[in-house]
Amino acid sequence: MIALKGYLFIIGAIFSYAPLFLTNLATAILVNAVGITISLYIWYVLAGNRDRYIAGVMESGAVSERDLSVLGVKKNARFLASIYSTAFVIMTLSLTFVMRKVMENFDALQEVTDMEAMVDILGIRYLLASGLFTVSAIVSLVFLYKLLSVLLNDDMKLQSLLGRRRKLPVVTVRPVSIPLLMFLIVLSYGLFSWFLRYRIAVAQRLFGKLEAHMKELQNQKTKEDEFQEKLKTETAQKAADLGATYERIFANSPEGEERREILAGLYRDLSEIDDDKAKNIIRQFLEKNLISEREYKRIDDLIS
Repeated sequence: MIALKGYLFIIGAIFSYAPLFLTNLATAILVNAVGITISLYIWYVLAGNRDRYIAGVMESGAVSERDLSVLGVKKNARFLASIYSTAFVIMTLSLTFVMRKVMENFDALQEVTDMEAMVDILGIRYLLASGLFTVSAIVSLVFLYKLLSVLLNDDMKLQSLLGRRRKLPVVTVRPVSIPLLMFLIVLSYGLFSWFLRYRIAVAQRLFGKLEAHMKELQNQKTKEDEFQEKLKTETAQKAADLGATYERIFANSPEGEERREILAGLYRDLSEIDDDKAKNIIRQFLEKNLISEREYKRIDDLIS
């Protein structure tokens, strides 16, 4: 996940709106270009972070392809960000050409009242640029709508699912009204989008930290399971070796003090392994007549 610093949003917003107060056209265009670049970079990073997050939780097995299909969650937000960025750049360039053409012929246009005469003055390229601006503006708004829906409402659905499966506290949140957000963005001349993107970046950072913590817990659980499995295998092997060793000893039919010492050693060694395995060993010894019924009961009572 790429971390977006808070100052990047401030710098991007300043460079985006500073041209409104600059009188030098070349400087204004340069500053605006920097602002647009930062703005589109932020959108693409937010989309990329979101896609990587989904890929991560799918790889971990927390969610499946079917889950995404049921929730209606799209996996590729970067595609939407790319289309939006392309449309936005085309819209900005065509608007710049249109505005420049109007300013160059401002005096002549003041005396024109006929549309055909205005077209003659501005030229066919002005009409093409105007049409391109209209189309690209519509496309950019449509894909911005889709991008916001993916970054906000899709992620909300995913977090709700993950919270339920991991038995974490889930806050029920109503879906964000994307049309309202779009209205606020257009009304504020895009200023609201900077605040909105910052909030999305903060949420992504929190989700990323939570996922890293969950991954750490999962790794710890995996290591613990591996340790327990290894311990279980070693215990089983130890029990098998113990049974084989004492089976060979009892096969020689020791008597008297020697037998009592062997039985004491057997009890000592059996006390170091699982009770069920210990009972199984002496039961097998009894069935093979390696120990007597009385010896079996005595050892069984001691290890119980």
